[in-house]
Amino acid sequence: MPQELIDRLVATGKEDDIEFNEEQWERSKPLVLAIIKGLLCRDIYEDGSYFRSMTPINKDFQAALELINDPERYHNILTGKTDEYKK
Repeated sequence: MPQELIDRLVATGKEDDIEFNEEQWERSKPLVLAIIKGLLCRDIYEDGSYFRSMTPINKDFQAALELINDPERYHNILTGKTDEYKK
């Protein structure tokens, strides 16, 4: 992500009287950059590109991918042989 784009984002916030907080920015930066990337993908390619670009930071998607790539665990959940996902 070009630094110029980030600088413009911060400047736009300041114009709207939104105070920049470095600590909060560092915590939120991966998500904000992923959303911007997703929006650019969507605008350049197609709507589905947004979601594909977000999968690396989507914890639910990553957990599901991990689950379906573990056949024994997946089978145990489907057959009720585990309490892992029961509430």
